[in-house]
Amino acid sequence: MMREYLLAPILQHYARRQAKNLTFSECDDSVEKTISSNESKHAALPLYVHIPFCKSLCPFCSFNRYLFKEAEVKTYYSHLNAELGFYAEKGYRFDSIHVGGGTPTVRTDMLASFIDKAKSLFDLAIIDVESTPNEITDENIRTLKSAGVNRLSIGVESFDDAILKDMGRPRYKGVDALEKIKMAKGKFNTVGMDLIYGFPSQSAESISNDLGLFKSSGADQITLYPLMPGPNKNTAIERRFQKTALKSRSVKKRKFFYDLVRKNLLDSGYLQLSAWCFSKNRDDVEEYINHSGEYVGIGSSSISLLNDIAYINTFSIRKYGERLSKNRLPTARYKRLDRKEYLLYNLLSSLFGMRISDYSRKDYRIMKNELLLLDLAGIIEKKDGGFRVTDRGAFYASILMEEFLSALNGVRETCIAQQV
Repeated sequence: MMREYLLAPILQHYARRQAKNLTFSECDDSVEKTISSNESKHAALPLYVHIPFCKSLCPFCSFNRYLFKEAEVKTYYSHLNAELGFYAEKGYRFDSIHVGGGTPTVRTDMLASFIDKAKSLFDLAIIDVESTPNEITDENIRTLKSAGVNRLSIGVESFDDAILKDMGRPRYKGVDALEKIKMAKGKFNTVGMDLIYGFPSQSAESISNDLGLFKSSGADQITLYPLMPGPNKNTAIERRFQKTALKSRSVKKRKFFYDLVRKNLLDSGYLQLSAWCFSKNRDDVEEYINHSGEYVGIGSSSISLLNDIAYINTFSIRKYGERLSKNRLPTARYKRLDRKEYLLYNLLSSLFGMRISDYSRKDYRIMKNELLLLDLAGIIEKKDGGFRVTDRGAFYASILMEEFLSALNGVRETCIAQQV
């Protein structure tokens, strides 16, 4: 079995190379025609919705975000409704909606109206919304629950006040975040929370304390994200954060924190739903990309994978609105995936989800070298008509996704800077 100090760099290089190979071209009319043809209309898909507005911009976040302005948010939702209507008109079916950002709950009333429209168009089993502790109020909880939200994820990031300050998130205290989770508990089918681990000033004692507070909060699920600094930060605080964050990127330190977190939660009876997500309920929902080979994203900067085409909406909310006002899709970049590229992306997502479904004979021939290497490295093993990620392999599944997403952060930040 390959030694760890050799395996991690190989996997890091592999993930970065796959991300680099995803070179997106400027969209042409053929892309919109392919999407309009709806060759996947026989299947219900997950839908991601991006709300890019925040009341303050965290320096560790590489997603497309704009500072909150009331008029812009109102206009954005009118265009978002138009894009949603396009997919309904073309016969697409969605069985779940996952709303991220940004901070989707900056105007919960507008979000609720959007969800009401989506429910009138589609039969939705899951309505999943992200928020932050600042937006968890009794009124917002009532609004979200009334709208039919059944899964709420709260971005706590840390309960440690010193770390919250270091990461540029001093707008709430750890004790306040804990109370907000308790406030939401029991109001939704699932209340989850996000934490970041691997921050430069974070100690084993600090992350263990965070995990203890999570378990005492009554939250149903936790997703622990490794710190993934983006490469193209611009502001002074972002550059300062970037410089210190890179110091925490050694494989040794990342593995130390990952093993600490995983052992703590597994020993406490939590089940591992993905490389980063743990829950007491095996049927709980985690990342939507784990459960479908295809998915649609709407809103500025959203990414979709449909009919073997990966395409990205414009990052500019002005261009986003202009295209929809002309009854055009707001797509800006795309990449047609050949079968090998599609299967490689699917493999990465499946590894992250801790289980790989069995391949057809033809697809297995395409992927046999990758599967053999993963097997020889002890990352996967044959199980129940497919493969599962081993205990040894969990960290490497995390490394693969972390490196892939970190590389994509560079693409995202370039698009933000150029307002693609």
